[in-house]
Amino acid sequence: MVSPGTNDTGKGHPDVLTPLPADECRGFLSAAGLLKDSALDRPDVGYATKEIRQRVAKPDVLAMLMLKRVGRYLLAHAEVAYYYDYQEEPKAITCYTDADWAGEPVKRLST
Repeated sequence: MVSPGTNDTGKGHPDVLTPLPADECRGFLSAAGLLKDSALDRPDVGYATKEIRQRVAKPDVLAMLMLKRVGRYLLAHAEVAYYYDYQEEPKAITCYTDADWAGEPVKRLST
């Protein structure tokens, strides 16, 4: 199985928490932003994107290694197709509602 995100990224690198230099930091931020936009169409990189975006405030070497791993994954898997089997139309639909607005009769808002 191939995955764009893993806990093994950075193992064996002694300086993974070293902050990125300013010139690399700009490139990292730009690539992380592009990844955020592409993750909307690619659910397979959603988790890895979330982990990278959590490091945007203070990018370090580990964040760059994670970004490069996702980049390599996207190069190797440029196109993804999802296929759904045909499903029969349901015979009945069951719907549950909150008839008393969660006990909030004044605002009538359910939390």
